[in-house]
Amino acid sequence: MDFNKKQTVEETARYGLPPWMGDPETDSAHWLNTFVGILWPIINKLGGEWAAKKNRMGSYNMGPSLRWAMNVLLKLQLGALPLFYVDGIKVHSTNEQELVLDLTVKLGGDMEAGVDIKGFSSPLNKTRLELQELVAAFTLRLHFTPIIDAIPYMAAVVMQVLDNVDL
Repeated sequence: MDFNKKQTVEETARYGLPPWMGDPETDSAHWLNTFVGILWPIINKLGGEWAAKKNRMGSYNMGPSLRWAMNVLLKLQLGALPLFYVDGIKVHSTNEQELVLDLTVKLGGDMEAGVDIKGFSSPLNKTRLELQELVAAFTLRLHFTPIIDAIPYMAAVVMQVLDNVDL
């Protein structure tokens, strides 16, 4: 990437413009965001069902003389809005049998996730972890390698975050 192109890409990012406006090699991802928006209610329902199946109650051995009974309750509500938005997609062409995609991603939405851990020995013994609001922006590289001629058509998927995550 030459200096002028790098400077243009950095300027569009600084002003909050999508990366495909300043970098001609980056494509708009409107089609992908529309597809995710259509599927989001189904994904939200499946996420809640998955969390409900993971709720469990049991006792755990913490050593030869310590036994701890606890109840773990998971709550996952992905919300009405999609959790992520893809600002741009850049496809890298290589001479190898691989596919490399750079996705400029923004995370946000109205997701709620929580974990309640309750011990039975005392009603005061309760821990609650909760995530209500998360906003982040980053570039994610997906590296599919090697491409093969049988389903699922790739032997490995490597994910990398290319830059610092803006929270």
